[in-house]
Amino acid sequence: MLLVPLFYCWVFFVKIPKKGLKDNNNIKTYGFLYERFLPECYYWELIELGRKSADAIQTWDPEMCRLGDPAFARALSGLRSC
Repeated sequence: MLLVPLFYCWVFFVKIPKKGLKDNNNIKTYGFLYERFLPECYYWELIELGRKSADAIQTWDPEMCRLGDPAFARALSGLRSC
């Protein structure tokens, strides 16, 4: 499970910077990892990370949603609906 993120780090921080994102070999081999992203939507991964983190917190400890403030539960469910 730890090997996949390490592989991605190696690809993005070691392998690709040597030749660049637009190198034909890099596009053929690793293009599926980055070609679908648009530069003007750079923030979307942060939104996805927040949504998945909210899911993980709610799954790991459902009592977190019952802190006495229904706004917390609405905020979590709002993140989940994105």
